[in-house]
Amino acid sequence: IAQRQRLESRTSEERLYPRSSDFIPAPTQMPGPEESAETRRRIQWSKRPEEVVLHLNRAIKANHFDSAVVGSAMKRCEQGRWWDCLCQVRLLQRRHQVEMTDVTLGIYLTGLARCASGEAYGVRKDRREKLLQLGQDAWDTFGSFSGLNQTQVSILLN
Repeated sequence: IAQRQRLESRTSEERLYPRSSDFIPAPTQMPGPEESAETRRRIQWSKRPEEVVLHLNRAIKANHFDSAVVGSAMKRCEQGRWWDCLCQVRLLQRRHQVEMTDVTLGIYLTGLARCASGEAYGVRKDRREKLLQLGQDAWDTFGSFSGLNQTQVSILLN
């Protein structure tokens, strides 16, 4: 009976991902630092864009704002199609000089494409020009982090 009561008292989140589980609901090539695991988990369970920004600010204050946390936040913005929040995450990433990895770049570019869509099919007109500019900027940033010069980045784009 005690075990049944413990199982019934768990939240829905704990039922899906028990603390003992190795599953990390965050996009990373390999598990990120242990300090940021809880932040990434909270970001993925955010229901509003404001919650994502709140968790990012807490990560900055706790000094574990890294590419895994940024990738997790970008992925959550993509899932919710939160354009403004995605732009805020990118701004924080740049401001705090967090590396743009290949994984983070892929998440960001996919997020831009999904968030730029409106309710109907296609890209919203007010986001069309901004979309290309933000994507190019991210690619250039990735090139500088990965040691590529502008010519090499141009070759990869074509």
